[in-house]
Amino acid sequence: MSKEIVKIPLPKSNVSKSLAGFLIALFVGAFAPRAILYVARRVFTQATREVFTIVAAGFITDQLLKLISGQKRDS
Repeated sequence: MSKEIVKIPLPKSNVSKSLAGFLIALFVGAFAPRAILYVARRVFTQATREVFTIVAAGFITDQLLKLISGQKRDS
C-alpha cells in the first residue's frame, strides 16, 4: 500500500480566486474571534484565580500573625 498525496487544484481564474478568498475570510472570521475569546477568558480566569489566591493567603497569614502575637485587631 502506497500513500498517495492528494493535490487540490488551485483556482486559476480571478473570479475563482476571489470566491476562494471570500470563503476563507468567512471561515476565519467565523471561528477566529471565538477561539481568541475562549483563550482570553481562560487566561483571564486563571490569572484572576491566582491573584485572589495570593491575596487570600496574605490576608490569612496576616490574621494568623496577629492572633499568634496577641495584637488587637484594627476593626
